[in-house]
Amino acid sequence: MPGRSLVRRPHASPHPPTPPDGRAGPLSPHEGEVLRLAAQGLSSKAIGQRLFLSASTVNQHLTSIFNKLAVATRAQAVAVAAQRGLL
Repeated sequence: MPGRSLVRRPHASPHPPTPPDGRAGPLSPHEGEVLRLAAQGLSSKAIGQRLFLSASTVNQHLTSIFNKLAVATRAQAVAVAAQRGLL
């Protein structure tokens, strides 16, 4: 077909590439607020109620935080964030 390319172009990722040290960029404002509330011991549901977000969205933010801080749990995220002065 004239005018159409048969070469597929890869779609741009919605996330920037991860730096070589394995950590992603700084926390977004929403992620910072979710982390501060998680540090207070609030559940995802309670955090969501305070921030007018669903618990699922809170959990997505937590997953992003865990990836950026290279941790696996809320407790680890809070500890690393405190060490880095993010709280």
